[in-house]
Amino acid sequence: MDLIFGGAYQGKLDYAKKEFQIQEVFTCRTEKAELDFSKDAVYKLEDFVLACLREGSEAKEYLQAHREAWRGQVFICTDISQGIVPADPEARALREMTGRAMIYLAAEADTVTRVFCGLGQRIKGGLESYIYLIRHGITEANQKRLYYGASDVPLSEEGAGQLKKLAADGLYPAIESGDFYTTGLLRTEQTLPLIFGRRNHSVIRELREMDFGIFEMKGHEELKNDPAYLAWVADKSRAMSSPGGESILEFHTRVSRGFDLLREKHNQQEAAGKTEAVSVAICHGGTIAVIMEQCFPGEQENFYRWIPDPGHGYRLILKGGKPKRYESF
Repeated sequence: MDLIFGGAYQGKLDYAKKEFQIQEVFTCRTEKAELDFSKDAVYKLEDFVLACLREGSEAKEYLQAHREAWRGQVFICTDISQGIVPADPEARALREMTGRAMIYLAAEADTVTRVFCGLGQRIKGGLESYIYLIRHGITEANQKRLYYGASDVPLSEEGAGQLKKLAADGLYPAIESGDFYTTGLLRTEQTLPLIFGRRNHSVIRELREMDFGIFEMKGHEELKNDPAYLAWVADKSRAMSSPGGESILEFHTRVSRGFDLLREKHNQQEAAGKTEAVSVAICHGGTIAVIMEQCFPGEQENFYRWIPDPGHGYRLILKGGKPKRYESF
């Protein structure tokens, strides 16, 4: 989410349209305390706050309750905090409630920009930063073409050797300081030190591979006559769970939560004043494909094209806390 504020008649909307490629705008009304998050931007947020005030509700509480709906929004608000404190009680209350809403949104925002005379001054976010998504090395289950996601299998000897060679060949970046993450499974825990040496790191379990339930550690040849397997493979809705496992939709939703968590932690590096925030996540092929498909929709002909080879991955280049482009390696 991005927040733009400034005085009246300073060109906030025109700036937002140019900077964030906004097409559709919802303009708030003082008559009704409601927001339409289906548009690209919410304009004149102060009028929404006034509607809340007159209806006896709190604007900040409304925004908190609808947080999941506006994560990709651009909010545009007139700064009414300046000048002499109004004598009118409603105007004073409006200033205070708008201030509470703005403080909350500024804390949540990827970027905060003040606009004056049509010029934007970025006061939060805006620097480029990097998230590396790296698939773990080869496992025996890879080599045997088995379904495995929840199964905690180690790297094979070939997988460990390949990672050492890729590292020696200079495939991976030299990272002096940054945050490192695994999914906690053995193959990711083994991959991290082979690439970057021993590093303190955290675990994001939501970035684990899909759980295939009773199909775990089995291949197509073993399952091809199983009615449950055939029904699961034939399902086009992506809503059917593998018995004892999860559906494709459930998997995508979980990974999305995990990536949001990764980005939140990554953005904390920027907020702490680091000029070049870097995060590295050692995870899984399916997980990486979900993230890339969500960040860059339509750039690959299908989901599977996003899956990198073992030991390879993507560098996401973020600006304002949002992925803007990527490089594969």
